[in-house]
Amino acid sequence: MQKRHQSITLFLLERAKKMNSVPGYRKLWMEAQDEGYRCGKNQVQRLLQEAGYRSCTALKPGYRRAESTLPVLPNLLNRRFSISERNKVWVSDITQIRCREGWLYLAVVMDLGTRQIVGYAQGAVKSARLVLNALESAWKHHQPAGRELLFHSDQGTQYRARR
Repeated sequence: MQKRHQSITLFLLERAKKMNSVPGYRKLWMEAQDEGYRCGKNQVQRLLQEAGYRSCTALKPGYRRAESTLPVLPNLLNRRFSISERNKVWVSDITQIRCREGWLYLAVVMDLGTRQIVGYAQGAVKSARLVLNALESAWKHHQPAGRELLFHSDQGTQYRARR
C-alpha cells in the first residue's frame, strides 16, 4: 500500500472511531476533503473496505423483516389517546440509546390518564423480559384493577412473545 493511501486510511479510521463507527464512506470522504486530503469517494470506499471497516447503519428503506408467527392482537385503543381516568389505559414502547459501551434499551410504560411514566426497565438486551420488568414495575407501584386496564403497544416481537 502506498504511503499516501496509508495516511488517508489512518485518518479515516481515526475519524470513524471518534464518531463511534457511525459514518459511512461518503461522510468520511467529506471529512477527509475538509482536512485537505485529495481523494475520491470511490477511493475512500475501497480503502475502508480493505481495512475491514463497517459503519453502524440503520435498515435501508424498503427492507422488510421476515414474517413472524406470533399472534397480532386487535387494536382496541384505535388512536383514542384522550383518556381522563388513571389506570385505565397504559401504553408502552422500547427505545434504544447509543452509549460508549454499546446500546442501552429502555422500555417505558405510561398511563394515558395522567400522562406519567408508571414503570420502566433498562438493559443491554432488547427482549420480552425487559418489557415484563417494566410492566411488573408499573403494576407493583400502581396496582390497577386488572380487568379494567387496557395495555397498548406497537406489538413488536418483545410485546407479542409468549412470556
